[in-house]
Amino acid sequence: MSFQPPEGAGPPTPGPEQPTAGGWGGTPPAPGRSQPGWGPPPGVPGQQPPAGPPSTRPLRWLVIGGVVVLLCAIASIVRGATTIDTSDVRDLVEDPASVLEFQTDHPGSWSGKLEEGRYWVFAIGPNLIAEDFGSTPRDGFSAPELTVRGKDGTRITVDRPGEEVNVGGLDNDLVLVGEFRVRRTAEYQVVSKGGSPGIEQIGAGGTGALWDATKAIIGPVGWIILGVVLGLLSLALLAIALILWLVWRSRTP
Repeated sequence: MSFQPPEGAGPPTPGPEQPTAGGWGGTPPAPGRSQPGWGPPPGVPGQQPPAGPPSTRPLRWLVIGGVVVLLCAIASIVRGATTIDTSDVRDLVEDPASVLEFQTDHPGSWSGKLEEGRYWVFAIGPNLIAEDFGSTPRDGFSAPELTVRGKDGTRITVDRPGEEVNVGGLDNDLVLVGEFRVRRTAEYQVVSKGGSPGIEQIGAGGTGALWDATKAIIGPVGWIILGVVLGLLSLALLAIALILWLVWRSRTP
């Protein structure tokens, strides 16, 4: 006995294909295995790929900057050390009156030629300046009476100083006690009397005499100080570069 399909019935229609892990109509993958294009990427889910070592460009620039600053510091110190005149320093510290135009005993007088210009007159003697107050004259200090005359008898007015300029030395101190102006170059006589008993001499010099003496010292000393500051800056840059290098080494696989 055989089975016959009913009349009018066509061949059986296959059903729609269902997708599989291997594609439409493909062979299902074996358990525990994945096919290309399916599933997460290899590695731990959510983990970013490892980062590379940090850049060494900042490290190089710091080292170059530190070396350049160090060379500038050495050049500055060498320039200051080779241009300073130790004799000027010694004279100004030991005897500040040595930079004045003239000195004479007090009480007394001095006669000589003075160039046209403005002059400061200083009282000279030991312990004229109070040690506790830097350049302040001691209590009870009184300025001497000064007289300046030309060779023809013309009297020049000696004014009270408009500035307070006092210099302390190892042996003697200088206290500014008066100023006058010479209108023309000629012979003049300066007479001093009275004042504090501690005054041993008086001296006069141009208003720029002390500045000219200190300027020869300040310039080289300034170069030396600048060199020290630059040297400290270079050490700081190199220290930062060393720290960055150690961090870079610790992060390099």
